Amino acid sequence: MVEQTEFKLDDGQGIHRTCSAGVAAVPLDANDAESLVKAADSALYYAKEHGRNRVVLTQELADSPPVIE
Repeated sequence: MVEQTEFKLDDGQGIHRTCSAGVAAVPLDANDAESLVKAADSALYYAKEHGRNRVVLTQELADSPPVIE
């Protein structure tokens, strides 16, 4: 998992990071590039609003979005 990985900076300092993602797919979520980006963006913001460090699938946002940690 990303948050468990220590990244070393040039000065030797170690830092930890997290990652949030929104996933959208053609043709399930959109039929063109602009709509696809908007769908993935909506899922990304949902992930950030609900604890960060997770992946949310756009196609299941309407129901009860699955959150993958």
